Amino acid sequence: MPHHGTPWHQPRRLEKRYRDEGSWYYEIVARGYKYNLTDIAAAVGLVQLRKAESMWRRRKLIAEMYDAAFGPLDALEVPYRNEHSAHSWHLYPLRLQLDRLRVTRTEFIEELKRRRIGSSVHFIPLHLHGG
Repeated sequence: MPHHGTPWHQPRRLEKRYRDEGSWYYEIVARGYKYNLTDIAAAVGLVQLRKAESMWRRRKLIAEMYDAAFGPLDALEVPYRNEHSAHSWHLYPLRLQLDRLRVTRTEFIEELKRRRIGSSVHFIPLHLHGG
């Protein structure tokens, strides 16, 4: 869907909408989200694309350092590696083996926070949210 859920087979219909031959009428054939990109965001994105490989290599190096530090610890599970794919390493999901710790997940995260180490639970299942 090129624009607000209008179909691909009508590529010029919206462009003509505001001209003499245009019409006010249009149909949304699929619900979705409006993902317009500003010119500034597009320009930044183009520059970032040129640096994507080097940024990924840096994140991969950091992940390897984390693996070396956390891998030997029984209470922590480092991310799984698949030889047939490449991880983006935009996150480093470190799993706690709570049965091997003397603290809860919340206490662990609070201790990291106390030491000024940022962390977060990446995904809290929807059914656990209030409201």
